[in-house]
Amino acid sequence: MKKIIAAFLIFNLTFVFAGCGKNNESPVTTTPYVDSGVNNNYNNDYVDNSYIDTTYLNSDIVTNVALQPTETQNVQNTTQNAVNNSSDNNATTKEETPVVNTTSAPKGLIPNSIESSDGIEKATYNMSERTYIVYYPSELLSSNSKFAILSWANGTGCAPSLYDGLLREVAKGGFIVVASSETMAADGTAQIAAIDFVIEENTNKTSALYNKVNSGKIGAFGHSQGGRSSVNAGAIDNRINCVLSLAGSNFVEEAEKLSKPVLFMAGSKDKIVDADKWLVTAYNAVTGPAVYASLNGAIHTTCCSNPTAYSNYIINWFNAWLFNDNNAKAMFTNGGTFSTDSNWSGYMSKGF
Repeated sequence: MKKIIAAFLIFNLTFVFAGCGKNNESPVTTTPYVDSGVNNNYNNDYVDNSYIDTTYLNSDIVTNVALQPTETQNVQNTTQNAVNNSSDNNATTKEETPVVNTTSAPKGLIPNSIESSDGIEKATYNMSERTYIVYYPSELLSSNSKFAILSWANGTGCAPSLYDGLLREVAKGGFIVVASSETMAADGTAQIAAIDFVIEENTNKTSALYNKVNSGKIGAFGHSQGGRSSVNAGAIDNRINCVLSLAGSNFVEEAEKLSKPVLFMAGSKDKIVDADKWLVTAYNAVTGPAVYASLNGAIHTTCCSNPTAYSNYIINWFNAWLFNDNNAKAMFTNGGTFSTDSNWSGYMSKGF
């Protein structure tokens, strides 16, 4: 039996308007809290069926939601109003006015929309099964190089628009970042389908991605349930070279199947996915090279309100393993930049 049952983040209507409206869950009532950045105070925690920490049972509402077809769990619903109005919000969830750039739009499979902003192209494809959003550096359009693929998976009930700031920053590192609209991605199959989509575009002579994709260099990363998806996708798909789980609700029984390099990034004040119960146990279970650390003061959604705290390490993690970049790899060894960064704590590594 599983030692713990996954508990995942459900956002309130504030996030629905930011893109978290499409899900398979029943409507819930929420009690808001404010994320003022990584140094925030709050009185919320998650509660699951395996244990109840009465320390955090107060006036906040605890709701039963169906997170998986076979799993019903009690989750304290939390929100993050400051994603829209905090002082450190970098407009991650605010939609910019699209700039139509027809020169970069594939002429075969035409995106429903394409934006060009700050050196990044963002193409959206509304397919029959799900929507794909592809971010890539504008330099790709005139480059003779091929770019690695990073496949992103969302947290429970959330669309890629919530993570727009983070995905843009990672794409600036020189990657094709593909995200899908899948809101219940735990098993990894939607994340793998997104990889297939980009590789198909690589063969489309009228696509902006034609002959620009390095299908031999692929990474998977995601947040919350998406972190679980990334671990599962990495274990299933041999094309995936390395993995990153950001506040991931990773099951030990799934993590132990992964032998590829994986970085687990937690938050010290994350009460939705508790690091010791989820990420540390997954770190211990994986059989390949692994690194773990927790961002001091971060809550479950700090990656949305402050993506810069994560993006440089995410980029270098994939550089280390996709391109065998020894300088990037050294950042994650004991004594390297990541282990000595005062913003992070609890560092562990193995398999280097």
